[in-house]
Amino acid sequence: MDSKKLTVSSIFLSVGLLLHYVTPALFMGVKPDFLLVMMFLGILFMDDVKEAFALSLFAGGLAAFTTSFPMGQLPNIIDKLISGIIAFYLFKLMGKNSRKSNLIFAIGTLISGFVFLSLAIPMGMGTENFLNLLPSMFVAVCLPTSILNTIVGIFFKKLIYRTNYVKIHAE
Repeated sequence: MDSKKLTVSSIFLSVGLLLHYVTPALFMGVKPDFLLVMMFLGILFMDDVKEAFALSLFAGGLAAFTTSFPMGQLPNIIDKLISGIIAFYLFKLMGKNSRKSNLIFAIGTLISGFVFLSLAIPMGMGTENFLNLLPSMFVAVCLPTSILNTIVGIFFKKLIYRTNYVKIHAE
């Protein structure tokens, strides 16, 4: 990973960490994950799956420090790894500059939210209410967050293109 990618990715994750830290919880300790959209923007610059893996692992560690969900540390790391790798391959498949690649922000957020809740609910709240809590928490938190992350992601992606500071090469 060259220094330009590392610097830009670090800035994105710093902004995402700040937004993740100050965002209030919406439903039962779960809050929208704006660190996720910044991770996806960082993945835009990655050319290799190993780089995307490292960025996702680091983003998961940062999210684990700021989670407000009981026992949400390990699920944060795992969901960032899974959604980051999927987002990397979706960007490769759809092309980084295409309009349809904007859907990756929503798809990645929904995948991340589902993985997080599937792991965190049994760990933090027990398995007795899992089938009741998963759908309600998914609808209450993941769907609105996917919409917000898509809007924020498209905004920052357009900002990146307009500044011409960093070129994202379409593949």
